[in-house]
Amino acid sequence: MICPSILSADFSLLKETFQEMEKAGIEVIHFDVMDNHFVPNLTFGHKFVSDLRKHSALFFDVHLMIHKPEVHFRHYLEAGADLIVIHYEAVDPSQIRKVSEEIRKKGKKFGISIKPATPVNVLLPFLEYLDLILIMTVEPGFGGQKLIEPCVEKVAELKKMIHDSSLKIILQVDGGVDKDNLERIYHRGADWFVVGSAFFKEPDFTFFQKLLKRIQTNVTI
Repeated sequence: MICPSILSADFSLLKETFQEMEKAGIEVIHFDVMDNHFVPNLTFGHKFVSDLRKHSALFFDVHLMIHKPEVHFRHYLEAGADLIVIHYEAVDPSQIRKVSEEIRKKGKKFGISIKPATPVNVLLPFLEYLDLILIMTVEPGFGGQKLIEPCVEKVAELKKMIHDSSLKIILQVDGGVDKDNLERIYHRGADWFVVGSAFFKEPDFTFFQKLLKRIQTNVTI
């Protein structure tokens, strides 16, 4: 699944952009919520998500790069998020199960993200509470960064961990994903790909979906 990050879109044209993405067959939109506390940048809050929810039936993937997400996640759940992803480094670990249960009880999905320096094995105690794991392949906080190559190997490591657990957990990658490294990340085991600046540089919103299909089928489109 290709998940465009709207952080790289033109905010003045978001309503029209969403319509274009729907026509192009995009199913998941990624929201990068930053608080200028956990990460050195400030983006938008839950009202932004709520306002866009009125204009789209797409799946809203809300990535909370914020301090103490266990305190704030409900605002985004009420705003219309379909998936809420929090950072392992920002949350009180004793609250992870509680947050997961509350989100899932509402019929929504829950995920955890880890920064480049965080080892994947910290997630072992929490796998049963997760619908998705997001591996950051750049330091969170800014769009347009270059992928940190060693992080790609963490994808394969985590894929094995998920397989060994016999659980169905989506493995998502975010950070510097572009047309030159998508195939490499796919073959390491990623399921969902957050694409930001590279996605919006292409004039055709179907470009990355066609590229992924070609990689999956090994057939030229």
